[in-house]
Amino acid sequence: MDGEIAAALRRLVKLLGTDRSTLIEVLRDGNALRVTHSWAAPGIDPFPEDASETLSAWYAAMVLRGVSLKLSRLPDDLPAEATAERGYVARRGMKSHLAVRSWWAEVPVRARTAMFRAYRAWSEADERQLRVAGRSS
Repeated sequence: MDGEIAAALRRLVKLLGTDRSTLIEVLRDGNALRVTHSWAAPGIDPFPEDASETLSAWYAAMVLRGVSLKLSRLPDDLPAEATAERGYVARRGMKSHLAVRSWWAEVPVRARTAMFRAYRAWSEADERQLRVAGRSS
């Protein structure tokens, strides 16, 4: 099953023309995420599988509310209160980020895709494709 999910993420990266896609489980308290699967284009570091992140207050609030994030120009698109996120994207070299809430086997997940080499204006179609991929992974 893991191989099938990785293959689906690879197809998603190619379909959307992004650099990396990651499937993340939202942990019970809503303040942390655990990476379950990730695939990155050649030359881009994959997110380490089974890595976990403690979420900053702003991102945790977005996750708990189930808000889709379409951040085309990082760090400029982040609100002023997202100071921890500004540092995170700077350290990672992330230029654009799209994340949606989805469900997989009755577990809340976040499907994310990101750009590291160029900025990307996300469309509604991109968001739909990512949401579908999150459900079918």
